[in-house]
Amino acid sequence: MAVVLWKIDERLVHGQVVATFAKYLATDEIIVVNDVVAFDEAQINLMELVVDPAIELGVVTCKELGRIVAEDDFYGKRTMVIFRYLDDVIDCVFNYGVEIPELNCAGLYTRGDRPDAVRYNQNLVVTEDDKVKFRKLEDHGIKLVYRLSAQFKETPLSAQFKY
Repeated sequence: MAVVLWKIDERLVHGQVVATFAKYLATDEIIVVNDVVAFDEAQINLMELVVDPAIELGVVTCKELGRIVAEDDFYGKRTMVIFRYLDDVIDCVFNYGVEIPELNCAGLYTRGDRPDAVRYNQNLVVTEDDKVKFRKLEDHGIKLVYRLSAQFKETPLSAQFKY
C-alpha cells in the first residue's frame, strides 16, 4: 500500500486538492470515502471533471475502503484518500480496521447539522463532539496534522485548538 495522504475534506475533490496535493505528491489514485457520496452519480461525475485523466478516481463506502486496505487492492502506487467527514474516519478505523498513520484535518466546515460548531479558522469548524473524536483517533496512535495545502508547512492539529 502506498497511501501518500490521508485527508478529511468535506469539499471532497476540488481545485486545491488536485492542483496542489495531487501534483505535489505525484498522486496516481484518489479514493473518496463516504457512504452517501459512493452512490451519488452527480457528485461522482463532478469530481471526475476536476481530476486529471491520468489519475484514477474511486469513490467508495467505508466498508469498501476497509476491504481495499485489507487486501492491498489499490489501483495506484501513490494514493490519496479523502474522507468527507470525521465520522467516516472513525467508522473506517474502528469498524473496518483501517490503519492510518497520519491524518490531515484541514477541511471541516460549517454545516446546518452542527449549530454548536466553533470556527477556529476558515478551514476548521469543530464541535465538542469532534474534539472527543480527534482525541480518540490520537489515542489510537494516529498523528493528527493541519496542512491547508502542499505549499504550507504542516502543524499539529492541537496547535489549532485544544481537544
